[in-house]
Amino acid sequence: AAAAVRSGGRISDAVRLVFRDPYVYAILLTGETSGELEESIGTVLKHYQDRASEQVERTFAVLGPAVVILLGMVVLLVLCGTLIPLWESMQHIGRLR
Repeated sequence: AAAAVRSGGRISDAVRLVFRDPYVYAILLTGETSGELEESIGTVLKHYQDRASEQVERTFAVLGPAVVILLGMVVLLVLCGTLIPLWESMQHIGRLR
């Protein structure tokens, strides 16, 4: 992409080859033709920041319930590990009487 820009090509064309995102290409092309490339780059930056934030929120939305289920299983395992031997020892005490 850098070589394409150095040789006189447009930034939007170079970015299109690398990212293959039509939204980014359209925004940068508009910025280049209107002379407001800096604002267009800011728009692209905001677009990707929003997408990253959405992905983080989705990931945590899935991980939250999964962590609760996992912790519940660990607590159940600990309870079973302590109550089953206690139950068995109580049965042996009942047989001794």
